[in-house]
Amino acid sequence: MPLAALLGLASVRCASDSLSSDGSGGTLVTGSGGRTGTIIDIIGIGWTGGMGGGSLDQLDPRCGEAACSPDDPSACEPFNEGGAGGEGGAAAYGGSAGLSADPGDLGNIEASCQVGLSNPDCEGSSCERVAACLPTGTQAADASCLSPADCAPGLACTDIGGTVGVCKPYCCEGGGSCVGDTYCSAAPLFGQPGLEVPVCAPLDDCSLTEPYPCPVDGECTCTGTLACGVVRPDGRTACIDPGGGEAGDECTNLTSGECAHGFVCSPTLGCMEVCQINGSDSVCSEDQLCQSPSGFPTALGVCVGLSPASP
Repeated sequence: MPLAALLGLASVRCASDSLSSDGSGGTLVTGSGGRTGTIIDIIGIGWTGGMGGGSLDQLDPRCGEAACSPDDPSACEPFNEGGAGGEGGAAAYGGSAGLSADPGDLGNIEASCQVGLSNPDCEGSSCERVAACLPTGTQAADASCLSPADCAPGLACTDIGGTVGVCKPYCCEGGGSCVGDTYCSAAPLFGQPGLEVPVCAPLDDCSLTEPYPCPVDGECTCTGTLACGVVRPDGRTACIDPGGGEAGDECTNLTSGECAHGFVCSPTLGCMEVCQINGSDSVCSEDQLCQSPSGFPTALGVCVGLSPASP
């Protein structure tokens, strides 16, 4: 059935942009409608991709030219004595420039897929990113690290502003790689401040009713340049640097922060305005309805355009 016909099935119009007093993505009270059709399921609100099975040419561009998926802990086979890296043809110890490494004791050494620069001495536009197999460690998620070789497979050594890095799960395939109370964000690699990669970050479950920007004398979960935004298909929230995308602007939803404050990304239809099913003030225009995606709290939805009637 074409999308235009599906849009004609919807019957719940947007009633409000005034979010409940709770306002958090995960605890909004039940609304009185918004799920009468299947529009949102086709639109695809939420992240794309998931663990394993993602095409290498569809990875987040910040993961570079990929010979393997950094999200996949089993992407690389162990190194042997001077042999090649694992699946995906990654760099071995004597391999491509920026991704070679000192093997230490020769023998079988575990490897993982890591993002790095093809040439560590490059400058400006000559700095090409690649994802390839490198020696790996055993440090778990949220443990400290000094290099990618410290973190277990599937984890990046990220810089969060301390004297050591922190191992965080990659989400080069999109937010589907993030599990538990996390979402796909981004952070610089430790020791390489100009090299930002997508990684899973903890949710804040902030309130969407928080003012943005936070007043100087205000008490907000999200402060400074951060705004509370919906970052997962289930409506949960986190403090993010909002982008500039508004209604209909293109977005990929591989990571958060492409759309402006008050909008959420649909890779199919672009940035969509967040609305509330119940309330007194309408944020959606007269030719739109407010519909709640599957998995969203039923009081929260997005403004969806109605198709013109067929002649």
